[in-house]
Amino acid sequence: MNPVRRTWWLYCFLALLAAPLLAAEYTGKVVAISDGDTLTLLVPDGASFKQVKVRLGEIDTPESRQPYGQRAKQALSDLVFNQQARVVVQDTDRYGRTVGRVYVGSLDVNAEMIRQGAAWAYRQCVTRCYISDCYAKGYRHNRMFLHS
Repeated sequence: MNPVRRTWWLYCFLALLAAPLLAAEYTGKVVAISDGDTLTLLVPDGASFKQVKVRLGEIDTPESRQPYGQRAKQALSDLVFNQQARVVVQDTDRYGRTVGRVYVGSLDVNAEMIRQGAAWAYRQCVTRCYISDCYAKGYRHNRMFLHS
């Protein structure tokens, strides 16, 4: 293997190892639920606090005014409202919201919304391992209360 190719592979390997260390996270209290896939987190910001609007990544729910939208909003509220949560940031959407995976303790809220039938999984966004894990746990992302 030539030196350039070897260096490139080494760089890729190191980047994969370092990616989890560089991942941004927020930890704070959930103070508002906008709809079934959006919440507001109150996080420390120096001597004060700031609100961070968070969109749950890799899932979708009906909007609040759509059929079953209030049920999806209530499902998310039951899981996270007034709780300490940790958000592993994945991206920022076009509306400026932080997109990420939300955890309350060890509970993966994104996956739990799918398991409860309150959300759909975005197949094009969800990693193959994540989908396989959801299926292995019996999560059926297409058999939701939204369709019952």
